[in-house]
Amino acid sequence: MSMQTYELVVTEDDSHAGLDVEVRGADDLIVASTRLDYEDYGEEALREDDYDGETWTAEATADVERVDVEVETDGSGFTVTLVGDDEPLERIYVSRQDLEIGG
Repeated sequence: MSMQTYELVVTEDDSHAGLDVEVRGADDLIVASTRLDYEDYGEEALREDDYDGETWTAEATADVERVDVEVETDGSGFTVTLVGDDEPLERIYVSRQDLEIGG
């Protein structure tokens, strides 16, 4: 393996029902992804329907064989972690306030 740059992309979907998480590698190819539905966490969007979802990004360069995504919540928001060979490489934290969600 050799060093590669990965981009962690967290996007609120247009229906405001959850977050789409992607890890993009070389040539913008998706190498890992997951979906976080607010409903699974007892949450729902409080936004207006005409709001366009936001996107958060972070990059990490690493020499790893496997990449994955982990999502955790602490009740005040969501932490999305880009994991390489079982080690955290980069994190994005999105608060419930930023998302305008409630339960």
